[in-house]
Amino acid sequence: MKRFSFLLSALFTLFNLNAFAHKGGHGPENLTRWRIDDKTVEATFLKSHEDQVFLETSSGTIIIYELSESLEKKRKTIDELRS
Repeated sequence: MKRFSFLLSALFTLFNLNAFAHKGGHGPENLTRWRIDDKTVEATFLKSHEDQVFLETSSGTIIIYELSESLEKKRKTIDELRS
């Protein structure tokens, strides 16, 4: 009975590991060019949380970009153009 339980739980675990996988993955093969503060950065999008975007470069460096800062700069530029 113990062997059967172990075998059943091992098979269940193996099938569940595949359920959490997704196509594409992370890493250097999925780099995208991002324009941040007038600089081009090649990085992979990790996540966004509140007003922050998290990017990872090919060297593993995590870049945290504040969206609110960018939006404020763009808003000022638009206001200047309207004047």
